[in-house]
Amino acid sequence: MPNGRRRQIADIADRRSVYLIEDDVYGFLLDEEPAPLFTYTPKHGIYLTSLSKAVASGLRTGFVVVPDGQMAKFISAMRTNVLMASPINVEIAADLINSGAGRELALGQRDEICVRQAMVADRLHGLNLRRHPASSHCWMPVPSCFPDEHAFRARLLEKGVNVMPGSVFAIDDGLPLERPHERLCLGAEPDRNRLDQALEIIYEIARCDETHAHPEV
Repeated sequence: MPNGRRRQIADIADRRSVYLIEDDVYGFLLDEEPAPLFTYTPKHGIYLTSLSKAVASGLRTGFVVVPDGQMAKFISAMRTNVLMASPINVEIAADLINSGAGRELALGQRDEICVRQAMVADRLHGLNLRRHPASSHCWMPVPSCFPDEHAFRARLLEKGVNVMPGSVFAIDDGLPLERPHERLCLGAEPDRNRLDQALEIIYEIARCDETHAHPEV
């Protein structure tokens, strides 16, 4: 979202007195991150981020920036849900941030994701994917010869490739997508060679084997 649009939304929040909650756990993937929404609306902006995606998935430590005077409510909510943050996790997180090691790990994650997106661009060319060169996921429209996302996913599973139906991420069943999609996660497989094999399988199946695309009932 460009900064101009962020300013417009912040202005609406201020005029309507509504809070904006920005989850920025993937922001580190961008070379130039846009200014957080709370910088435009400090009275109504709430900013969340975490080290789980950028540094280490096992380091379940996050951070929140809240408007002045609202921190007590957030601390109370945190105590209700998790009692407290793990002290040793917070100590590790602080050391990683202060030493600069956390930034190096995040940059390494970003470089790896960019390489994997380049693999997607090479292997799945012509399949009309919606993707960003620094995103750990991409959206793939279900090939027209498959009746729906579940049939396509089932065919991929037969070959050992697991993708996620786009409908899982729909917030309202009454607002269907124009076409069914699958979400491809590029970070779940640690081995690049295995990921490359999976992309090759996806491409071959997406070329539409009519026998499997429309099985007899």
